[in-house]
Amino acid sequence: MRTLAGFLLAVALLSPAAAQTTPAEPGQVARLVRQLDDEDAAKRDAAAEELRGIGPGALDALRAASKDDRLGAEARARAAALIPEIEAGQEHRRIWGDRHDAARDVTDELKRLNEGTEGWELHAIENPALDRAIPKVMFVIADWVGAEKETVETQLWAVCREPSEIVRIRSNADYPLIAKWIPSAPSGREKEVVAGVLTGLERARALTDGPFEFHADTAEAPVADDGNTTYADSSLLCVSFDEKGLLRQVAYLAEMQRGGKKK
Repeated sequence: MRTLAGFLLAVALLSPAAAQTTPAEPGQVARLVRQLDDEDAAKRDAAAEELRGIGPGALDALRAASKDDRLGAEARARAAALIPEIEAGQEHRRIWGDRHDAARDVTDELKRLNEGTEGWELHAIENPALDRAIPKVMFVIADWVGAEKETVETQLWAVCREPSEIVRIRSNADYPLIAKWIPSAPSGREKEVVAGVLTGLERARALTDGPFEFHADTAEAPVADDGNTTYADSSLLCVSFDEKGLLRQVAYLAEMQRGGKKK
């Protein structure tokens, strides 16, 4: 919460890649695919980022590269990993188009709830990594900047599609309310992605005095003795999943550690 006096608003919703795809030049995709096999790690990373930016225009080459024995194992793995990322970006554009105003949706919802919109600053989180991880949801930060005697917490709103619904997230315990819009995460790597994205959202939601920044955190999904994993940890959260890989619980890691075990 911030009162109007002395208020300075700074919003930095950081993006690891351009929101729009970039048309490829002739021969560019083939060159970048070969660069995935470069001895220089920095060049491999740069190639992956450029291919991600090209988007759907790189999919055919990436599918072929993922099965090309002439490339090294890491290059094939990188190509394979880029395919679902790009496809998820396509899914987000299919659902939302190029420029959907999620903040307007939240404004309309506040009016519908008769809560009023004066005093709220609304900021849509525009981030390609988030769009790829959770394509059916757009997130909006609602920051209170009006005069108020009592504390007004920063809110996170989830504007969801297929089916359409708007969900208010007041605390970490509310993230399972949007579980049906978050893709299932059967593998440990997929659980790590979900945990990292939710951690980035929670850091933004929990801020009471911006600037608001979003970035996906790193997370780890330990493998149990039976070879399965039911949760993933970031430095902030423990995110647990059911047997189908659907989001079940989001708790602060410190709370779980005080409890003596992870659920």
